[in-house]
Amino acid sequence: MILDDVRVLWLRDRALAALGLTDPAPFEELLDRGDGEEGRAILRFFDRGTEEGDDEGEAGATLLLLRAEWCRQDGEEAAGTGDTEEFAEEQQEEGPDECFPEQLTETASSVALEGSMTQKSKASPLQPTDNESVSGHVSALSSQSELGKLEQRFTTDDMEHTPQLQEQKVDKVCFYVALDEIPKEFVSNFTVYFLRDAKERVAEPSDLSEANEVLPKVIKFGVLTDDSLLMLKNAISQAFSPAVSFSQLQIEETSENTDSEKGNLPKTEKKEQLVENGNIKLEMPTVNLDREVTALATDPEVVEALESYAMTLQKLISIALEEQMKKVPEGNGPLAEIDLWRERNENLSALTEQTKLPEVQKVLEILQEAESQHTGDLQIVLSHLRKHHVEALDNVKFLSTLERHLKTLTYGTGFNVVLDTIPPLMNTLRMVWIVSRHYNKDERMVPLMERIAWEISERVYKAVDLHTLFKEDRAAAKKKLVDAKSTLEQWRKCYFAVRAQIEASGREEHWEFDRKRLFEKTDYMTSICQDLYDMLQVIEEFYNIIGPELKAVTGDPERVDDIMRAVNGLTSPMEELTFDPFSIENAHDWKLIVEEFKEEVSNHYSVNRGYI
Repeated sequence: MILDDVRVLWLRDRALAALGLTDPAPFEELLDRGDGEEGRAILRFFDRGTEEGDDEGEAGATLLLLRAEWCRQDGEEAAGTGDTEEFAEEQQEEGPDECFPEQLTETASSVALEGSMTQKSKASPLQPTDNESVSGHVSALSSQSELGKLEQRFTTDDMEHTPQLQEQKVDKVCFYVALDEIPKEFVSNFTVYFLRDAKERVAEPSDLSEANEVLPKVIKFGVLTDDSLLMLKNAISQAFSPAVSFSQLQIEETSENTDSEKGNLPKTEKKEQLVENGNIKLEMPTVNLDREVTALATDPEVVEALESYAMTLQKLISIALEEQMKKVPEGNGPLAEIDLWRERNENLSALTEQTKLPEVQKVLEILQEAESQHTGDLQIVLSHLRKHHVEALDNVKFLSTLERHLKTLTYGTGFNVVLDTIPPLMNTLRMVWIVSRHYNKDERMVPLMERIAWEISERVYKAVDLHTLFKEDRAAAKKKLVDAKSTLEQWRKCYFAVRAQIEASGREEHWEFDRKRLFEKTDYMTSICQDLYDMLQVIEEFYNIIGPELKAVTGDPERVDDIMRAVNGLTSPMEELTFDPFSIENAHDWKLIVEEFKEEVSNHYSVNRGYI
């Protein structure tokens, strides 16, 4: 019986707790449905990658979805009620959630794909337990507590952001399962996902206690909302599409012999090497390869010609890889990094595709049959090509999930857009950190985040121009500084919120990144924005005191005009700066400017105490 497998029991309890259910009958009905095929799908989720016949590298990840909905007792789906429709309308009208509210608990190493939602589901087959609408936040289960604690946690106020089902007398709950696909009907607020790396074996624990300790280390899970599930669908379909499965690439490796003809082939026609847009394009060898492989392998002239071709091929691929590795992003922003990987992927893809041509494959087969000593060296180079191509392809597909947020961050109008972009961007970075094979290391993630911090700083730098700031309407200038400061602080705030969730999950690699690289610039700019705001506040207070009323009271309008001119002059040093105040290298010079301003303000108060 499938339920004899402790892993299935663990999965059942996680799904029930996530949806606020206690009756295991609907899940058990799922296991028996379709002659047990649904239950076998769950077992395949646990065993994928370890089953007999599975290639070691097959399927970088395997995804299991469990969807719940109300069904009629006769098995038909329950019709939507008025309350459900009203609930759906309420979802549509909701605005974006606050970034990382205190109630949000990140309990598994789930992928909090979206920190806020700007769109909600237009229809829901289920009803929440209260009037609260389903939040866009992902709330996953804790990997550090017993099931009883989990269920208790899901009934507390922390469940404010977790969808739950109400048990009804008329209808019953039905579960549906999907393995390694995300059908359209599964894109709902009541789908629980389980994600694991197929290369990691999922051993069967002896009991539930051991399962609660062991399984969360290799399986990531959580409840997903419409938007985040759509995003996961995009990420998974891109990152783990069959086209990039490791097993297929291994097969390709055995036949990959890039048609690189840098020089001449002895006893063959001279080959022309072309470089177009960074892509190396080579013609194939012109040796007559119409005979059988065994016959060609015994022809000394053919073997000699093909060995020369293989050496040229090996050298050219090495040069191409070296050139690609030398390239760096053109620009300081994060989009430049995506562009670099996209270009590298295009170039290496073009080179790799040439290795798949029948002529090149046959060349390699002939040399292998002839037991040529050049075969091994060529295979090593082809292996390097495959490795770098897979890396570039993988990085492009994961970084593409960030691209929409990064474009908004770079080109969006106004600080409000940037403020709303940072939370989902940070959550997507976490997803990349969890699932990516290459951006799950400090040496990759830190430079990317550093570029994001630079882009945020650049937005503030362009918006806050000291040469014109004090000439603007003071209220507008103060609001600009408040928004700029909030944007810089949002970067730090959301980073540490996600970092805390990762630590609470107990399963993911922690974000122990170099804080100086990520926050030194933004923190310093935050302090500059505060200094500028304080200056504007002082000027405003002066103007609130000095004016026509003061002239009337003192009877000395000329004296009042002199004071106003002196107040206007307080900002002259800022307007005439010859250095960049937002550059931390000029911190000492800026400190002198601030001290000079404060001293001038103090002098004005002292000299004009009788008037002010």
